[in-house]
Amino acid sequence: MNSKNYYSIKFIEDHLSFLDQTKLPLQEVYIETDDYERIAIAIEKLELRGAPLIGISAAFALALSFKEIKSNHKEHFLKVYKRLASTRPTAVNLFYALDRMKNVFEKIDEYSNSYQMLFNEAKAIYEIFGNEVPVSSTKSMTGHECWMAGASEVIYSILMMQNGFIAPNINLENPDDDAKKINLVSKTKNQKIDVFLSNSFGFGGTNSALIVKKFD
Repeated sequence: MNSKNYYSIKFIEDHLSFLDQTKLPLQEVYIETDDYERIAIAIEKLELRGAPLIGISAAFALALSFKEIKSNHKEHFLKVYKRLASTRPTAVNLFYALDRMKNVFEKIDEYSNSYQMLFNEAKAIYEIFGNEVPVSSTKSMTGHECWMAGASEVIYSILMMQNGFIAPNINLENPDDDAKKINLVSKTKNQKIDVFLSNSFGFGGTNSALIVKKFD
């Protein structure tokens, strides 16, 4: 990839444009579509992959499916919801996004506004999970703490939430092409944190993902 203007996903006018990750790193190929089924296939075939992108693309797919719908809105929503949910049944961010869209749809009084309201919610999900979400790893500074690495990272993350900063991911000097697409924090960053996602991936498939939200 030689382009300096590449992106993972973008909504352009009335369609979704996304980078086909199956072609990386030799080719930079973008797919443009306004068809929810094509987006579902992209998730299944790993053209779209990564937890945030799966959620974002599914949200836009749901919204796009309502562009030309004039009747049977509830039946249509349920059909598209089930189709997208089937693409990655264990993906947490996929169901987070789909359920947010479902909550919005259930509150719609005038179905003629369905597309715009769902589109607005999809944009909000993109803003949450887009490329601006900061990513770091506390293990880069603490070293491997073996059996307690995941628990201690949650504690460190809560301290960052309480004190309004993000600790850096140190010693990562040459990230690969995939890592460059996300907002890796390389220096301590002052930022208000209301919610964080802590991922822990252990040997033998002992994995966990924990979402912590600040209590108001």
